[in-house]
Amino acid sequence: MRLVGMPIAIVLVALAACGGDDDIDPGAGEPETITVTSTEFVDGGGIPADFTCDGRDHSPPLRWGERTGAVASLAVIMDDLDADFVHWVAYDMNKELAGIDFIGKTETFPGGGGDQGTNGFGEFGYGGPCPPEGETHTYRFRVFALAEMVDLEPGATADELEAAMEGIIHQQGELTGTYGR
Repeated sequence: MRLVGMPIAIVLVALAACGGDDDIDPGAGEPETITVTSTEFVDGGGIPADFTCDGRDHSPPLRWGERTGAVASLAVIMDDLDADFVHWVAYDMNKELAGIDFIGKTETFPGGGGDQGTNGFGEFGYGGPCPPEGETHTYRFRVFALAEMVDLEPGATADELEAAMEGIIHQQGELTGTYGR
C-alpha cells in the first residue's frame, strides 16, 4: 500500500517545488491594451473630410494612453478595413510621444521621431481615406508600443513592419473611423 501512495507524493512534492501555476502568466505573449483617441472624431464615428483625399490629406490628431513597461519605440498603421488597403505606416517613433498632429507625406517623421513607410498609394507617409464615390469605408488606426526599435529603412510596407514587430509588441490599441463619398 505504501508503494501505491509514494508516486503521488513525489508528484505533489515536484509540483510544489515548481511553484505550481502561480509562476505562469496567462497573458504572456499577448500585448497589453493602450487607449487610442482623436480630438476630431470618436471611435466608430465619421472622419472629417479635412483628413481625407477630399481635404488637406493629412493625418488627424491622435492621442494614446500611458505606456507601461520597457517601451523603446512606437509605430502606427492605418488601413481601410473594407478595401484591404494601407493608408499610413510610421515606425521607430519616439517612445515619449503622447500623440501626433497633422502628419503628411514625408519620408521621416517630423521632429526626427522616426520613419514613415510606403502607403498603398505608393507614397511616403499619410494618405487619407478616399473610398469610391457612393461608398462608406471603415478605417483603423493601430498604435503599437514596442519593446525594441524595428530599424527598418524609410519606405517599409505595412507587411514589412508587421513582420519586424513580431514578438516585440508590448502594448497595442486602435481607433476606427468611417468616411464616405
